[in-house]
Amino acid sequence: MLRWRCSIASPICTVSADLSLIVIAPRPRLSCRVIRSSHIKSAFLLSVILDMGAAYGTGKAGTGIMISGISSPDLIWKNLIPIIMAGVNGIYGLITAIIIINQIVTPTQDGLGTYSLYTGFAHLASGLCCGLCGLGSGMAIGLAGDAGVRGCGYYDFETKKVVKQRSGGGLAGGATAGRKKKKAGGGDQLFVAMVLIQVFAGNLALYGLITSIILTQTSYVCEYAN
Repeated sequence: MLRWRCSIASPICTVSADLSLIVIAPRPRLSCRVIRSSHIKSAFLLSVILDMGAAYGTGKAGTGIMISGISSPDLIWKNLIPIIMAGVNGIYGLITAIIIINQIVTPTQDGLGTYSLYTGFAHLASGLCCGLCGLGSGMAIGLAGDAGVRGCGYYDFETKKVVKQRSGGGLAGGATAGRKKKKAGGGDQLFVAMVLIQVFAGNLALYGLITSIILTQTSYVCEYAN
């Protein structure tokens, strides 16, 4: 008489065609079914979304730098800070993507793997967290950087115009007016304010990076009975 039994945890079993041999093969639980592409999508979405924010910040701030550089070419190198801050966001995405990819475990030849659905969604949440935070940070850096470099360039251009008018074309008067401009420090204060805005806008991506790294440490490993 053919008898078969199932485990309590996995009630679905299979019986071989040969009635003399009973094979009990529990079906994996939902959290242990092989995930085809969700873990790959997490790294893909992370890199694409975050790089979109970095690209927008670079393009937006770069446009302002080129326009302000026409009237104030000596400020171009100082105004490259938004470009650097936007590029750092891409490095955050690269770091998180490497962590996620290194934690992916490929299934065996039998189609069973230890990479669970729980771990896949944790990695997906990690990628979306870092990617969306980087996207918002890049947009903030681009908008604030564009306005900042334009403001610094306009202030420098207007200051040079006033100095030229007051000097009357004379060398001595121009030097005196230049010293007064340096003591006033209006342009330096504007530049410092722009740098602080860029730093706090870049911190948004850093917060997403920290949270995503914590999420990647949350995992569940599937184990199968022999």
